[in-house]
Amino acid sequence: MINLNRKRTSRIIWETLLENTVSQPKIPWVDQLNMLDALRTTAQAPTGSISLSAFWCLYSAVQAFKPKVVAEVGTYIGKSTLALVSSGATVYTCDHSNDIKLPFKVNQYPMKGSTELFEDMLKNKVKADLIFLDGRLTPRDIRLMAEIAHGNTVVMLDDFEGVEKGVANAQMFQYEGAMLVYPAEKDLLEKHGLPDESTLAMVVPHSVVRLTSQ
Repeated sequence: MINLNRKRTSRIIWETLLENTVSQPKIPWVDQLNMLDALRTTAQAPTGSISLSAFWCLYSAVQAFKPKVVAEVGTYIGKSTLALVSSGATVYTCDHSNDIKLPFKVNQYPMKGSTELFEDMLKNKVKADLIFLDGRLTPRDIRLMAEIAHGNTVVMLDDFEGVEKGVANAQMFQYEGAMLVYPAEKDLLEKHGLPDESTLAMVVPHSVVRLTSQ
């Protein structure tokens, strides 16, 4: 019997995802992120936004899993949304505190929360291949999210540290048939030219991970 703990498995997964995008230039994405920063002045409720490292981790996950439909909780100025649309996915995104028009094609739910987003997707029979959470969920949201997900749906959780919302959300999940992946470690991010930290965790179904001979 070989036991792999969650920390070690998490590093292997992030290392694999980041290696898959190592040849892709970051500067064009940094330029777009800087342009999105200008939208902060139009925010009704200014909040934090994801770091460059978190953006690149999210981007790398999207490039690997290639979701066709994505649900996002927490639009704000659209940095995470930019990563989510990078592979051509149809993105549904909500923000209960802001009404900021993003400069790219996306289905926005301004001034609406996660419950309204999930209920609308469920009503329209829309299933999500990937769900990105940057907002605190309720038990009702978790039940709704289970109905818009399917067996291969990957869930990304931002602010996974301490007692922040990412940890609180993760504690409401059932992990049968899936694994919790901790955020990428700082030394691994530095190895890939990423200067700051990421607090992005994942819930990954076992069905989307496989062992290969190479």
